[in-house]
Amino acid sequence: MQPRLGGFCVAHPEIDVSVTIEYRRARFDIDKIGVAIWLAGTLPGTEAFRLTEDYEFAVSSPAVARALPSRQALRAAPLLRYEGARHTVLDWERWHGQIYDGKGQFPAVDGVEGPFDFQAGPSFPTFSDMIAACRQDAGLALVRSSLVADDLAAGRLVKCFDEIIPSDLQYHLVTSPAQRRSPGVIAFRKWIIQQMTG
Repeated sequence: MQPRLGGFCVAHPEIDVSVTIEYRRARFDIDKIGVAIWLAGTLPGTEAFRLTEDYEFAVSSPAVARALPSRQALRAAPLLRYEGARHTVLDWERWHGQIYDGKGQFPAVDGVEGPFDFQAGPSFPTFSDMIAACRQDAGLALVRSSLVADDLAAGRLVKCFDEIIPSDLQYHLVTSPAQRRSPGVIAFRKWIIQQMTG
């Protein structure tokens, strides 16, 4: 979403935009924030707008995907990670546990059980760093569909396996109660919903 933000700034030069990325939830009154995007399951008691219907799956560069074997593919390339993954629940071991039933129903990842170290692959400072490495054939990355839609559409990344799971967490747009009716917040809300749903 951040690369598209320039389009909003061009369309609304009268609105000052400042972006802060943090893993804690915004404190609207204290931090003087008008709009926040939160990753959450549900947000009871707020006027949140759900922006995504994300699924989780593994991606790689086209070259890495072509080289993957039909079985035990998770052992064929490094599993990439990033330091903030614990906050976004993009965890290889959890994902594997949800798709694998031990009965050979998922041949692409079949047999990955027992002494398999899901933390053995390289770790990157940010999700963006991990995806950049993934584009350069570094290995497999576990992602949310909304975060790699542009890469998939452009062919820079491909979905490695058929196995996908609905994400437990989704991105929500939340506006400050005090600024909900301000022209800038209204314009941004309209723009981001159009970007995510249009």
